[in-house]
Amino acid sequence: MPVAAIFIIDQLFYALDFFTAGPRLQITVLADDPIQTEGGLRFEVENVGNRPTSLHPVVRAAFITAAGERRDMLFDVQDTDLALPPFTPKTFQATARQVQPERQGVARQYCFDHGDGAAIEIQVD
Repeated sequence: MPVAAIFIIDQLFYALDFFTAGPRLQITVLADDPIQTEGGLRFEVENVGNRPTSLHPVVRAAFITAAGERRDMLFDVQDTDLALPPFTPKTFQATARQVQPERQGVARQYCFDHGDGAAIEIQVD
């Protein structure tokens, strides 16, 4: 098969995937202050998919304390506009439901829900 035909077929598959794929989120945790009671978690979300979606107002997290214990917690997103249009980064703040100074531990994992029950998990060391 000629190289040009392979290239065209490859591009068609790429275009089909782009137009049928749902939202994909790129998330960066900017800050997680375990002492701050309001807005201690700051993060940036960008929908790198081609369809709009929205962020759910609760972020789940887990971490390992310095003593080696696993802890789970919830954050409430403070922003009211949780819409995530394609290719538009947005910064959010969330407040922990309880203050946990031991959250300075390692292996912090965050779970961000969006859209129709989809979730993105990221780990920060």
